Amino acid sequence: MVLPHRSLRIRRYREIARVFMRHGMGFLIGITGLERFAPLRRGFTPTAGWPTNPQRLRLALEDLGPTFIKLGQIISTRADLLPPEFQKELALLQDAAPPVPFDQIEKTIRAELGESINNAFSEFDQE
Repeated sequence: MVLPHRSLRIRRYREIARVFMRHGMGFLIGITGLERFAPLRRGFTPTAGWPTNPQRLRLALEDLGPTFIKLGQIISTRADLLPPEFQKELALLQDAAPPVPFDQIEKTIRAELGESINNAFSEFDQE
């Protein structure tokens, strides 16, 4: 498999760190080893009406796209990894995941695999 160019990976790492920060999930930056890619900001103070931790995690995964949505779907089924409130919230990704435009899927596959969908798969349903 061909890895994306280093600058593309760094850009993606920065995007992931920014999304975690935007959703008040900055602690995930340390857990995932993305500290050097995180924007420099001081502490985080949630405001009234701010989503719960499980909701913020789901929203962050949705913002990060199909791969992270799939990760959320998978871990929502793991009672040994997550408390029930997180499982329940991430289970919403099973049926209520936002649709992703096919051109974005195609672009992601090309970037990750280094080839077109037609070359990578014998069949591919766009729906």
